[in-house]
Amino acid sequence: MYFPDNKFESPYNIYPVVDKKLQTGLLLTALIIFVITGIAFLSPVSNHTQNTTSIKAKPLTEGKVLFSQPVHEAMFSGSALVRSLPANHALSLEICNSSGYTYDKLMFSEPVFQLRKGDLNRDGSDEIFLGIIKKTKFDPVLKKRMFIFSVDSLCLRPFFLSSRLSSEPIDFGASRSTKNQIITIEKSGTSTFKIGVYSRLDFGFIFKGYKKTYNTLTECQRDFNHEIYQ
Repeated sequence: MYFPDNKFESPYNIYPVVDKKLQTGLLLTALIIFVITGIAFLSPVSNHTQNTTSIKAKPLTEGKVLFSQPVHEAMFSGSALVRSLPANHALSLEICNSSGYTYDKLMFSEPVFQLRKGDLNRDGSDEIFLGIIKKTKFDPVLKKRMFIFSVDSLCLRPFFLSSRLSSEPIDFGASRSTKNQIITIEKSGTSTFKIGVYSRLDFGFIFKGYKKTYNTLTECQRDFNHEIYQ
């Protein structure tokens, strides 16, 4: 510490020693921070930060599209698709926007035989119906199953994962005329087909019965297409 010449008369006016090199270094550091901050502030915002859909969307995964359905939800309109991923020996269920970017996807190792959509609960957003061939905990036999997923905040969420229906399903979809009702095509015996009806009850669906029996799948499919939401 030192005493300035004009302050000798007061022993209490004491000043700290100022290191000139340290002072210069601090000034240079402050100047550099100021310049960097100014550049960042003046830089234009990229299109990705301006477009909220681009922030969450990811580039489309490579692979062959096996099934595709247009899907509408409160936050977007796009498509649901099933894609084969040869590199992973797997399939993926994906929701994509109209520009071809994936928001969310689920991976499966089992074969998929059907993909449909329909506003099952009439809330304005489509549910996704996935037909998958697999075993389940409560039915350890390899057979066709019906899984339903909802789209919530750009994410796929399980809506109903059926262990099994009255009979093995061939096709299915949301009823065109009745809220919370599923219409199915099920094989009966070796050569006949039936249109089945299931209604939602609490967290699952209850079998209501068969509408009609058909001798050919073509006839059954024709009436089924008039019954379901498409």
